[in-house]
Amino acid sequence: MRVYMIDKNKKRDYNERDKDETIRLFNQGHFNLVADAMPEDLEETYSMTQNYDTSWVNSPDVISYATDIAYTRSTMIGDVFLQGHGIEKKFYVVASCGFERLEGIDV
Repeated sequence: MRVYMIDKNKKRDYNERDKDETIRLFNQGHFNLVADAMPEDLEETYSMTQNYDTSWVNSPDVISYATDIAYTRSTMIGDVFLQGHGIEKKFYVVASCGFERLEGIDV
């Protein structure tokens, strides 16, 4: 599972009205790949990329690509997960309750 966080100078929340804007910003390159997590489960990846007792970047089940401290924060509403590979890949945004599928991402 790939984990993307929006540019640190962009809005960091999300609601249903923001779906098209999230897709547009992603396609324009305003999201950064910050990690690959071993599970392909959305909930597990979300949990694994939280800063509970220690930073998630130290987890053996996560490969961190974060080069800026701003991208070592816990995953939160508005972040994007890429599940699967090739024609099976699906994008999801972290929503206020669960995850919403995003269609129309050009990656």
